[in-house]
Amino acid sequence: MPTQGHIDVDRGVSIRQVVKFDGPKFEPDEKYGGLTVYMYKDTPGVYFDVHGNKLPDAIAKRAGYPVERLAKARAKREAMQHFEQRLSQELAMEADEEVILAEEGGWKVLGLPMGRAKVVDVETGEPVTAVPMLRDDALAFLAELTGTQKEVEAAAQSEKKGKQNGSQTT
Repeated sequence: MPTQGHIDVDRGVSIRQVVKFDGPKFEPDEKYGGLTVYMYKDTPGVYFDVHGNKLPDAIAKRAGYPVERLAKARAKREAMQHFEQRLSQELAMEADEEVILAEEGGWKVLGLPMGRAKVVDVETGEPVTAVPMLRDDALAFLAELTGTQKEVEAAAQSEKKGKQNGSQTT
């Protein structure tokens, strides 16, 4: 992969140089000595020198980059990365991350992401239904299986109160 210093030019990079315009020709700026500013197309608003060191927006602006517009694109990209990371964490359904919401009479309700749950047999670990249900529906189903409707309703109410208290503190 061809590089110029530590910049991968095959990655798709925009290259500009800090220059001054004096009459009919462009000359290197005395203050920055013709510093070359690089920006990868897939990371807008992040600027580098030839050695791969990050540069401030002020220098990129002197090189002619539309810093304000690219700063918005950078913020959008960072927000999307943060959202994708949170979504992938929430959708990760590993066996270690299952939360037991209720357990009664040889059955248990396991909490899943996105407000879902499944009812499983404690002995075999097999789910009772093929498709996960909403958490409230799964708790009601457990109550029907075990005949403990009042206890399960109390557990569901305490879970709702915990969510309400948790949302007020965060």
